[in-house]
Amino acid sequence: MTYEGQKQIVRTHICLDCGSGLVLVHDPATGGPTIRCGQDKSHLEYRLPQGPEEKIRRGEYPQGATERDKQALEAAVGRNLVQEDLYLSKDLESGEAVLASLRVLALALADKVGLHADLGHICIYRGKPRITIDGYYYHAARQHVPVRVGTRPLTLLERQDYQIEEGNHAWIARGFIRGEDQQITGLGIVTAAEITERSRKHPDQLRSPVVAKNPQRMAEKRAEWQCLRKLVPLGIEEESDADS
Repeated sequence: MTYEGQKQIVRTHICLDCGSGLVLVHDPATGGPTIRCGQDKSHLEYRLPQGPEEKIRRGEYPQGATERDKQALEAAVGRNLVQEDLYLSKDLESGEAVLASLRVLALALADKVGLHADLGHICIYRGKPRITIDGYYYHAARQHVPVRVGTRPLTLLERQDYQIEEGNHAWIARGFIRGEDQQITGLGIVTAAEITERSRKHPDQLRSPVVAKNPQRMAEKRAEWQCLRKLVPLGIEEESDADS
């Protein structure tokens, strides 16, 4: 992770434990800067902040909200997703339009596990229906299991251990339940080749423009998704790509 990359994380992420902003401090072990919580340097994990609508999609509601309030909030957020054409309209990797038959399969999967497609709990990725990060958090919230996941780039030593090639983006996620480290992790990798790979159907276009636009964020999301799959089991057999 470059110094510029670290500064970007400080600008965009917050402490997982207390929600405070992050800072760069000197790391005696490496002789360089490292990312820490601005309030408590013993807090090592961090995450992206969630806006009001994202919290609703994850099953987090204002304090004191009744079940009726929750349903109304979910309905409002769901309408926004439909209006913004985010309702299973495109494959998240390729950006290509989704066939109606595949949307039917996605809706059936969401219904099977008690999730809501109109809240973004399911998506089409690489031509298949997949439960999203928001979907796993929502399922955990409905099961009254307080789940948190911290993410960070791999250290230089970890990159060597995992044999990550130069130019590849690699993040690791760690899962917590009720504040306790579950020793469950997820690894997310975006390769340099993947960023520049061309579409087979449309050679003049990138295969995955979303990945190419922000490979670091995609590696982070893949790590979080892999961690949540193990941390929040849905009771069904799920397909998985090694680098999803």
